[in-house]
Amino acid sequence: MKIPYTNNIFMTVNENGVVFDVLQTEQNSNKVVTVAKFGMSREHAKKFTHELSNLLAITKEQAKTGSKNKN
Repeated sequence: MKIPYTNNIFMTVNENGVVFDVLQTEQNSNKVVTVAKFGMSREHAKKFTHELSNLLAITKEQAKTGSKNKN
């Protein structure tokens, strides 16, 4: 599976949930294209942001200490 790199993410939120448009800028034309689109419930989005914050904090600390993630 190819993993696309993202330059931007647009989020649309309503009472039902969140939709993420994952975007990438093409090198030759500077045109922005959607490379992925996904949605989730508001509750799932809250859990997602909590887990992402935890992972970012852990990897920031690992970068300071020089240790590596063992997942």
